[in-house]
Parts: sequence; C-alpha cells; structure tokens
Amino acid sequence: MNLRPSHQRNAFTLIEMLIVIAIIATLATLSMPVYRQMTEKAEMVKHVSNVKNLTMHTIQWASDNSQTLPSPQYPGGHSQSDPAIPEQWDFAKTGSGLWLDGVIYYAVMFAANNERAQENKDNESYKEVTEVDGQNGAHLKDTIFFSQQSFKKNPLAEDMHQHSYAMNRSLQYDYLYKNSSDPELTNKNMTKIPHPALLYTENQDSNVIGFEDREAIIETGKKRWSSKKIICSFLDGSCNNLSATDIPSEDMNSDRQSSRFWRGVDPD
Repeated sequence: MNLRPSHQRNAFTLIEMLIVIAIIATLATLSMPVYRQMTEKAEMVKHVSNVKNLTMHTIQWASDNSQTLPSPQYPGGHSQSDPAIPEQWDFAKTGSGLWLDGVIYYAVMFAANNERAQENKDNESYKEVTEVDGQNGAHLKDTIFFSQQSFKKNPLAEDMHQHSYAMNRSLQYDYLYKNSSDPELTNKNMTKIPHPALLYTENQDSNVIGFEDREAIIETGKKRWSSKKIICSFLDGSCNNLSATDIPSEDMNSDRQSSRFWRGVDPD
C-alpha cells in the first residue's frame, strides 16, 4: 500500500471561475439600487435635521424680536437707518436683498462668535463679524442652509442660493406694505398665526417661495430625491417629507386647507 501523501491539488476550471465571477457581478448589480436607496435615505435624514435646525433658529429669532417672523427678503441696498427696514434685519452690506445674506444667517452663524469677541477683545483669535462675506451664496456652503443633495445633482450652478432652502414669503412682515390689503403683505406675528404654516422647503429656482411656486417645489423634489419626497418644515417646529399630493393646489384665498398650509390662517 502506498502511504505517501498526494501532492495533487484540485483547482478551479476556467468555466467554474467564470461562473463565480458572473454570480458576484449579478449580486453586485442587484445590491447597487438597494445601496443607493440606503445612502439617499441617510442623506435625507441629515437634511431633515438641518431644515428642522434652521426652523428652530427662525422661531427663536422671532421669539427674540417681538414674536415677529423675519422677512425672507428685504430691499437691497438700503442702510440700516432706513425706517423701511427693521434694524435687526439688515446685517448684510452686499445689498443683495436676500434674507439668507443677513437675518437668520447672522443670528445662527455669527451671534455666538460676536459674543465671544466682546468677551475677548484683546484676543486676536476672536474677531467681531460685521457683515456676511461671499458672493452668490458661496458663504452658505457647509452650513445648515446648504443642500448637499442639490449640489451633488447640479454642481455647476453658479449661484449657491439655488442649493439653499426656500422660505415662505407668505409669512413675511413687510414694513413697506404694512397698510396693504394683500394677505401676503400683512403682519405675520407668531402669536397671530393660529395654524401651522409652511416655513421652509426645497426649491432650486429661488430661496423665496409662495403658492405660485408649488410646481417648482415638486419638481425640485423629483430632481433631488428618487423617492420624489419634498422636505418641508412648519411654524410649529415640525419637519416632514411630503409627497406632491400633500401640498395643497387649491387657491389659498378660498380654500381653508390651502390657506392654513401656506399662510397659517383661514380665508375670509
């Protein structure tokens, strides 16, 4: 009897190797959509958190300023001494007229730093910030205002405001039109809005939106998210992923649900 160990080894044949490679490729192909969905879901969770954070800062800002919501836009180029503009609104010196260049951005990003600057006047590491720096919204990058999802889908956009979140102009308080009968241009004091209304949402066409921008908002959701959901936050601090059917399409001046959604009030 031959008791010597055999040195012969079994090896994969070419056919077997091709079969294994085919199986691996098939599994990878099947798993990619699932991986993309998981990645996008995680991305949306982060974005919802950012919008909710922005919403809470806005509500806090209103609380610190006589319960009056900030205007999403103000006349650019006016000085702070202009009586048409509340002093606390116009921090930007760029004259762009965009709310993101002053009101809430200043409150969120610079207030704490300026407080430290006052406490450490002799410390060169703390410098008081007096105006927003950056053109075309470049200063919004890597902040809670900036949609990374939007930037990934359209990185060549020159105006970074297209990647920011949009504020509902129906809630603005505008000194220039305080005697107007237009429901969008009336005092939107937080205590006078009985129902939660849309505050922030996604819209790559503009960072200021209204009822007439409904289709643009829905289209933005389709472009940014495969689920076609739209991130929306409300005056009560809630933040949800809405579908197109959740956004009222009826005239907000005659339909109660639409009026509550966009303005937080009931129609006359």
